[in-house]
Formats: sequence, structure tokens, C-alpha cells
Amino acid sequence: MKTPLLFILAIFAIPVTYSQTIDNRLDSLLTETGLPVLYMTTDSGEEPKGNAVYPPSGAWGVGLTGNEYQTGELTIKLDGNIIYSSGAYKKGTGGARIKLRGNTSAIGNGKKPYKIKLSKKSDLLFRGYSFFQCKEWVLLPAHDTKLVKFITGIAVAECVGMEWEPDYEVVSLVLNGDYKGMYLLVDAIEKGPSRCNVDYTGFIIEDDAYWWNEEKYFKGNILPYPVGFTFKYPDNEDVTDELLENIKQYMLEFEELLVSKGNVGSMIDMGSFASWLLAHDILGTGDSGGTNRYLYKYDFTSPTAKTTNSSLLKMGPLWDFDAVFKNEGRWASIHNVDYSFYFPYLLDIDEFKNEYLKVWNEMSPELYSIIMSELNTVLKEKGNRIDLCKELDYARWYQPNNEFKDDVALVDDWLTRRMEWLNENINEEYATIKEIENDGDETFDGIYSIWGTEVDRILLPGIYIVNGRKVMVK
Repeated sequence: MKTPLLFILAIFAIPVTYSQTIDNRLDSLLTETGLPVLYMTTDSGEEPKGNAVYPPSGAWGVGLTGNEYQTGELTIKLDGNIIYSSGAYKKGTGGARIKLRGNTSAIGNGKKPYKIKLSKKSDLLFRGYSFFQCKEWVLLPAHDTKLVKFITGIAVAECVGMEWEPDYEVVSLVLNGDYKGMYLLVDAIEKGPSRCNVDYTGFIIEDDAYWWNEEKYFKGNILPYPVGFTFKYPDNEDVTDELLENIKQYMLEFEELLVSKGNVGSMIDMGSFASWLLAHDILGTGDSGGTNRYLYKYDFTSPTAKTTNSSLLKMGPLWDFDAVFKNEGRWASIHNVDYSFYFPYLLDIDEFKNEYLKVWNEMSPELYSIIMSELNTVLKEKGNRIDLCKELDYARWYQPNNEFKDDVALVDDWLTRRMEWLNENINEEYATIKEIENDGDETFDGIYSIWGTEVDRILLPGIYIVNGRKVMVK
């Protein structure tokens, strides 16, 4: 039985400060949710702070400055039992550090995102294998529909074949005795065997509207002044002037090929770029400027030979999903907005259009069932616990929070309509569908996608091969 909301509100009428221990009733309610509770206590007793910094003329956004790490101790409890403890902070051996994360989202008095850095590697999601152990973790606010949007976004990204997407867990956060609400504890985007697994010679960059607030950045020739490339790996202190210039020249060479419609496929993995765009088209992302565009290259300069062409530049992972489910009856905003990214150029290249169509035809027959199965599994296994967290979060912040089943229904409604719209418009937009060639040795008895992948049954409109014949299902 859920705890009455008025009782929860009464608890929050009692101020909780750092000098007090957590109120026993609040601690009990957090335990009752059945989800992990993350307790962070800073050595100074102060919360992470930061100040707004404003962009130069012509640039975008409000940035964050002065957001220094606070050292302290991190503990995670489940069902009242400690399942992780960092111990007291000691550089390199114990404890953790926490700071504000992001830019505009970290400014003001609302619910803030945080970054956690452990002194010693650990897997805070408890997946059972040592290669999941990392130092850097992210806490993202999860209220209103943010939670279901994130779960859906990750599931769509995996369906379209993105090479890596972060894993997550729903948690409650208590910082210095102050209950901060429901959060997503998420893998950070960084180099690592269980994350973006580039070689030590590779790189991870972001097409970033906040480049002006970073120590190291570079700019291309195609994208407009408000955006520039910043580094996720290597760290800024490891980015030498020579490395920065080499990576910049690689991107400029790619841009030159793109504009001239040259052999772009010799430099980038077309499939990863097509999958990234398709995922946002499925999600109907309405933000063309802040979609967190990450790119990575497995290796850049071989230690034994001076070459930068040993691997292709890839796109991913998908990240920010706050602006999804927006563009009803339209492509995602980034699909065809010239000033946003490279896609208007890529969509003028047949090879890219074929990759986009290939991914769509391979995954679209089963996308709806896979996404809804994922969401319904979360609803069945954690729905009640999430709703308890939502009630506590509402009592803390007074922000809208539907029951999780209503959030799942929202996604169901969106996907049903979106898949119908995409099927009609993708097949109209892209007339370069490759035919399956039957050389006489292959048989196509049964049902196949247009690319020859066998499917169990027809679930959605699309183009199929049924007993050797192409069929359009409307």
C-alpha cells in the first residue's frame, strides 16, 4: 500500500539539515520503495556549487563555472542494507567526489544533475563483472516523463544498432542529509572496456554548443559559429596542441569530402551515422541544437606507423532525451536543419540514404514489440517501486509525476502513430531501395524483411518478402 501523500508532505515540513541525521521516517520511506538509495556526505558539509557564465556574442547557452568537486563518502543502501561504501575520502584509495554536471540545467534552484568520481573503480550498477568497474558516474534528474523518455531512448538506440549505450538504475539521492529526489544513476560517457571502448590512441569528441566554456576545443568549416568540438577523451590536460591539430585536420578533410560528395565512406561509418539519425526520427526529437552529438574513432595514430586511417569515425552514443516525442508528423528537428549538423549533406548522398533505409527495414518490423516489451518489463518488475519514488519526489519538488503505467501508455501511443508515419514517409522519401537478388540458389519461403532478414510475423506496415514476392503492407 502506498504511503498517503499528505503524510509524506508532513515529513518534509520538518527541516533536515547536515547537522542532523536523516529523519528516521524519511529513511524508512526511502527503504520502502525497494529501490537503491544513494547517500553522499561531503567532507565540508557543503553541496556542490557553480556560477552562471554567459557566452560570447553569437554563441548559445548559459554555461557553468566554478563547479569544483566536493570530496566525501558515498554509500548505497538497498532494503536498508549497505551494498556499497566508498569509505572516507583519501586520494586514490577511498571515498568519492561530487560536482554539478551540465550547463543550463545546473543553474538555478531546481533539481540539478551531478557527476560522481570514485577514488577507486567500482560498478555502482552491480552487474557482476569486473570490466564494468569505472570511476566516473552521472546522476540525472528523473521526474515527470524524464524517466520513461530515457528508458525508451536507450532502447531505441540499441534497436537501431548503436555500438554502445549507457546502462542505468533508478535511485533516490540524499546529499548531506537533504533528500534530493528520484534520479537515474548512469554510466558516464568515457573511454573504457564497458563504455565507449576506444583504443588509447583514439578519441571521443562532442559537437558542443558550450565549446566556449572549455579549455580545449576546435571548430570545423561547415557547422556554424555557435557550435564547436570538445573532448571527452583524451582529457583536456592530455590533449596536446599537435593532437588537437591532427584531429581537427581529420574532421576538416571529412567535411571537404562531404561538401564535394566525395568518398565520405572512406572516413566515416555510414551505418552508425544513419542509425543515430533514425533513432531521433523514431523518437521525434524536437531539439536540433542540444541533442548531445558524440563522435568517436577507435584508433587515430598507430604507435608503429604514422597513419590516421586505420578505423572509421563513428557516431554515438545517443544521450539527451528530454526533447523526444515532440515532432508529431515531422522528421526530428536535426534531420534537415542546415545549421545543426552534417545530416542535410549526408542525406544528399545515395550511400547514406541506403544505409538509413537498410537500418529501418531491418529493425522496423520488430521495433514496437521490442520497445514495449522493455517498458512493460520495467513496469512489471519496478512499476510500484518507481511510483513510490515518484510520490516522494513530488513531495520534495512539487513537479508533475504521472504513475509509471501512464508514462508507458504515452510511449505506446506515440510509437503506434510514429511507426505508421515513418513507414509511409521513409518509403516515399527514399526511392533507392535495394532489391534482394535471388540467384536461383536461395529460397525465400516464409516472411523476410526487404533486406533478407527472416521475421516471425508481420507486426507493422512495411515492405516484406513473402514466399519470394515483394509485398507492401499498409
